[in-house]
Amino acid sequence: MVGVSIAVMDISKLKRMEAAYRESQENFRQMMELSPQIPWVLDAQGRALDVSSRWLEITGMTGDEWKGMGWLNALHPDDRQPTLDALQRGFEAAQPIDTEYRVRRPGQDWRWVRARGAPRLDEDGKIVSWYGCLDELTDKN
Repeated sequence: MVGVSIAVMDISKLKRMEAAYRESQENFRQMMELSPQIPWVLDAQGRALDVSSRWLEITGMTGDEWKGMGWLNALHPDDRQPTLDALQRGFEAAQPIDTEYRVRRPGQDWRWVRARGAPRLDEDGKIVSWYGCLDELTDKN
C-alpha cells in the first residue's frame, strides 16, 4: 500500500440551506393555494405544466387531466378557438396575454374566468415558458 488519503468536508451549512429552500418553496406553494387567483404555468407551446388546485375545484378535473393541452377540455366549446387564437397572438409577439372564457364542473353552470399571463424569455428573447393567473369574473356569471 502506498498511502491512504481521507478528505472530510462539513456540509451542514449546505444541508441547512437546502432545508430552508424547501421550506420557502412549501410556504410559497401554500400561499398560492390560498389565493383567490388561480396561478398557472405553460410551456412555450401552451401546454400546461402547473396549475393551482383551485383549477381542479372549479373544473372538476382530476389527476393529470389538465396537463398538456388537457386544460382546454374544461373550456366552453365556443371559447376554445378564441382562447387558442389569443394565446397564439401572444406567443407570436412574445407579449402578455389577456383573455376571458367559460369553464365549469360537469353538471354545473358555466363560470367566466379571465386569464392573464406573460412570457419568460431566455437571453436571446426566445420564450421559455408562460406564467399567469386566472380570476373568476363573478359579475359575468
